[in-house]
Amino acid sequence: MGWTRRPVGWLFDTNVVSAMAAGGLPAAAQGWAATLESERCFISVLTLGEYDKGIANLPDSHAERARIAALRDQIARRFDGRVLPVDAAVARRWGLIAGSVLGRTGVAPPPIDTLIAATAIEHRLYLVSRDVDDLRATGAALFNPWTDEPRRFKLA
Repeated sequence: MGWTRRPVGWLFDTNVVSAMAAGGLPAAAQGWAATLESERCFISVLTLGEYDKGIANLPDSHAERARIAALRDQIARRFDGRVLPVDAAVARRWGLIAGSVLGRTGVAPPPIDTLIAATAIEHRLYLVSRDVDDLRATGAALFNPWTDEPRRFKLA
């Protein structure tokens, strides 16, 4: 599962997308994000699904429901054409990751997190996430904008 070639772009985990939308990235990470070429930035379709799950968990009358739905729609528009699916290659990579992690640790990894990691691996992308400790066992190339120095993470 190791990397043999440098990643070509960035796959933003849901926690980073949410932080970016809310202005919650640290100042250094905001500066880094402002320099990124949009054509090298992606999200997983699962990120949109996680937003839908959160919206569905709110009562229809909840004050934040409409705002969160609008935010999800804004994210979908911002990443139009750069929302990566869970296709056969991603699903098979996920199976390898999940089975390997379960075999090594005795604990099944979270499916959504490992599917997003599998997407990053299959598309040769850095997985940008705050939850790098939870993702380390997947073999994905990880970047934590809260703690990592962006200059160390070069693209091919």
